Amino acid sequence: TEVTGYHRSAITAIACSANRCIASGLPMIHPYTPFSDFTTIVSSNGVDWSVSTVSLPALTDLAAGSTQFVGINGPNLYTTTDGFNWQTNSPSSSAFHGVRYTKGEFIAVGDNGSIFTSVDGTNWNNASVATSGSLYGVAFGNGLYVAAGSVVATSPNGVSWSLCASNPPAGINRIAYGGS
Repeated sequence: TEVTGYHRSAITAIACSANRCIASGLPMIHPYTPFSDFTTIVSSNGVDWSVSTVSLPALTDLAAGSTQFVGINGPNLYTTTDGFNWQTNSPSSSAFHGVRYTKGEFIAVGDNGSIFTSVDGTNWNNASVATSGSLYGVAFGNGLYVAAGSVVATSPNGVSWSLCASNPPAGINRIAYGGS
């Protein structure tokens, strides 16, 4: 995605709230080196974008809550209300792979069964399951939370999680609920 004539990046994650979108990216030419022009961009309308930071690593996933955004990269959770001022939190030594905002809380999932929940994006509760498997995505639907990756865990309340007896036949990278 070209932002201006000289800012180019492959978008790795994007999230929008009611009045703001934030996107994170990697350079298109050198995806494994820090991008010198920007790492996050912000828009109030989804059309016009401004460079917001140059010092964050590329975020692998982003979620928007009512007033807070949460991004992930490795074992770090990054939070912001405006896309310009970011705080870092590392509640786990395991890498995170997915983050969602659902039912009034953020849920971040990752390696070794990591599941962390937060109502404010700043204070995180450990709800991890005992497994060496990785979780890559999380969703809520039909009264059940589901986190999936190389293993699957479910929860009726987002607090107490249980591993499913059988693993998926293939790794799951993202999960969504499409019902009403």
